[in-house]
Amino acid sequence: MAPPANKREVLVFKKKIPAPEHSGSAWKVAYADFVTAMMAFFLLLWLLNATTEDQKQGISNYFEPVGATSNSTGSGGLVGGISATDPGPIRIPGQTASDMVTIRTQDAPTKDAEVSKGDPADVIKTPKREDLPRNTDEERQFDAAKTAIHRAMEQIPELNDLHAAIAIDEVREGLRIRLMDSEKDPLFSRGGTELNDKGSLLVKVIADVVERMPNDLHVSGHTTPNDETALGGTNWEISIKRAYAARRLLALYGTPEKRFDAVRGSASQVPIDPKKPEDAANRRIEVTLLRQKPEEAAEDLIPPSMVSPF
Repeated sequence: MAPPANKREVLVFKKKIPAPEHSGSAWKVAYADFVTAMMAFFLLLWLLNATTEDQKQGISNYFEPVGATSNSTGSGGLVGGISATDPGPIRIPGQTASDMVTIRTQDAPTKDAEVSKGDPADVIKTPKREDLPRNTDEERQFDAAKTAIHRAMEQIPELNDLHAAIAIDEVREGLRIRLMDSEKDPLFSRGGTELNDKGSLLVKVIADVVERMPNDLHVSGHTTPNDETALGGTNWEISIKRAYAARRLLALYGTPEKRFDAVRGSASQVPIDPKKPEDAANRRIEVTLLRQKPEEAAEDLIPPSMVSPF
């Protein structure tokens, strides 16, 4: 029997897709990640072994949120809640005028000049504050810096007994901050020129304040006459090493390098009290916030409206 003439033939086309070839390179990606992680791990171990405690602390401070704060109140740091750039005097909330921090000043040389070996009266005396060049806004900033430093020291238990080791006063050059050694509470490592843990912490307090101010810095180191016998080397070498140790810590804690106007050693030439050249307080570091020229002060002045409230 013949097939019907109208029947259609259906053609079905099937495309056979070949299976993908097996790739043997996928493990290389995971292996590369593993090798990278191990390299980073061993690099971290090497860095931990090669860095000092001060460097580790500086790295830690760099990654802390306080290091990137954009306001001028020092919130979250050692000087939390205090603004060293506020043109007005800083007052702690709830504090009365009579409770404001009192800063003791001492008569002392205004600069690291060579002192005559003759009459002690030849030593240059610290001028009275009313005789200094006047810049009202800058004076207020200096007062705020004094208060910020002393308040920060009160909030740090390790520094509660070191108020006698720091003296802040105004001289013709600017605001002078002295870190003075003592037999009871030494600031320098025994037999060396590096600051110990308490001395480094004092420098951090200062750095947290001065980094928010526009003034340049002058750092100087000082010794007693017998330091060169005890430590070896000349007093000039010892004093400049102490000054450089302080400068290095200030930079480590956030002070820009361009802010350092001078770093120098004065040996034992400028004692605090010419009658007591052997006094331990003469083993000291002095950090001076230099006064600005009128045109510089006008450019860097922070208006009250820009100062963050407490």
